[in-house]
Amino acid sequence: MSESPQSQSTGAIAAGSILGLLLAAGFFTVGYSLLLSLCMGLLSGASAQHLVKWWHIEEQPPADETPGSQSAIAPLKAGFDKALVKSGLKPQSGTAPQAQYPKRPVSIVEWIVRPNSTRK
Repeated sequence: MSESPQSQSTGAIAAGSILGLLLAAGFFTVGYSLLLSLCMGLLSGASAQHLVKWWHIEEQPPADETPGSQSAIAPLKAGFDKALVKSGLKPQSGTAPQAQYPKRPVSIVEWIVRPNSTRK
């Protein structure tokens, strides 16, 4: 069953009000001034109200992209990849070089003092 938008809004207002009052009372109990407690309770209640409203949105936003079109991020990714290859942080082939791991267990001391062969 789907609720009407009016009942969802009413539920969001109720949840935000309850949370705001509880937090205002908690801040006042901890020792904050009444004005500051009410302001923080009001902000938290409004935030909770918007969060509950957002949580109950069921319709999906329309998709602007067609299946064959390129996303807006693809040119940025290509440019970023070129910059990484040019700086030497990414190999040309796109695959990372395989690290040479020891064939036997390494002790902690040996692991700390051994030379790191992967550094340039």
